[in-house]
Amino acid sequence: MITNPKLTVAIPTFNRETYLGQVLESLKAQSEQSFNVIIFDNASSYDIESLISRFPSLSISLERNAINMGNQANFERVMKHVYSAPYVMIFHDDDTIHPNYFKDALKILEGNQKLNWLGSYITYTHDDNKMQCFRESPADVQFEVYTKQELANAFMHNAPIGFSSVIYKKEALAVTSPDAPRFHKWLDRPFMLEACANGTVAIMTFPYINYRIHASQDSAQSYRNHIPEMVNLIEYLSITGSANIKTKVFSTTSALRAAAINAQSIHDFSVILKIFTARDLFSLRYLRPYSLAWLFWLIGKRLRNYLLSR
Repeated sequence: MITNPKLTVAIPTFNRETYLGQVLESLKAQSEQSFNVIIFDNASSYDIESLISRFPSLSISLERNAINMGNQANFERVMKHVYSAPYVMIFHDDDTIHPNYFKDALKILEGNQKLNWLGSYITYTHDDNKMQCFRESPADVQFEVYTKQELANAFMHNAPIGFSSVIYKKEALAVTSPDAPRFHKWLDRPFMLEACANGTVAIMTFPYINYRIHASQDSAQSYRNHIPEMVNLIEYLSITGSANIKTKVFSTTSALRAAAINAQSIHDFSVILKIFTARDLFSLRYLRPYSLAWLFWLIGKRLRNYLLSR
């Protein structure tokens, strides 16, 4: 076991044996090994102890729920856990980490004590065979410092910043609470923003995390029954960021996408947009050609799939 680790890696998981094994492989390959791992297992049906035993070089402890608490409840349990290491990373059980990430990240954090947390850009991939493939990390690591407002703006501009890349200072994590009732499965970005508090955070501009895109991931699931929580998220980002025309374009584009992806009929499409409009988050004046082009592409795709299924 690691004594006095610099970092704890907390991993919430449920029935992802293969993916979790790949996460542990990427942890085993870290050039900086002063960390321990806590796996928060949500009553998986496979032998997770056997999986852990394949990585004897890692300092791993298992917190296993007696029953499946649901994804959000397990996630909140991870966030509220009392950690002893000075830094904490809450990592997805289906992503992987560059071998030099902990070395480079801890060097920056230890040299910039005012930062509440540090994250990195991520690489999105659909290819399982590329999950352990990383480019050589730079000798001189570049990072950008953000205030809470600046980070909200970055989120609204789709900066490739992933929740699983973030390493929190323990003190910042301890005073930040997840708000699942308000944001449902989108609580991660508000959590990151609240963890900024009145200080600053940093993002390394090299992609240290491989973010897996797959059909069973939580973010890929339909959310028709959780439109109010999506509205809450868009409103929160809009209020937290800079109030300007780009913010209006962001909220309008997000509303259009939410309606198009989740509407079950033309009437339902209108109903969803009215919910956003009532909160001043959708206006035809802020629609942009690329949003309409995407909408027509999605309609065409659904029509093709419908005709092929007949």
